[in-house]
Amino acid sequence: MGNKDIKENFTLSSQFSEYVVHHPVVMQGIPQSARIVLIPEENKKLAEKNKKIAHEIARKQHRKVYGAIKKGDRWTVKKLEFSLAEQ
Repeated sequence: MGNKDIKENFTLSSQFSEYVVHHPVVMQGIPQSARIVLIPEENKKLAEKNKKIAHEIARKQHRKVYGAIKKGDRWTVKKLEFSLAEQ
């Protein structure tokens, strides 16, 4: 992952944090031990890179991984599922 992707993830992280402050309901039902990976729908390349990271977290750390999916100015959070073939 290059510097451009890292900067974009920092920006997304800040945006997501601000969104959660104003819309805390988005985090209801997410376990504290879960990991959240940012998935920007408007940047398909970065979304795919971050999904690969999510898969590695799920596989290596045996943790539930949720995707914070950004579409426009809205965020949704959903559990990411990986098939056994992917593991």
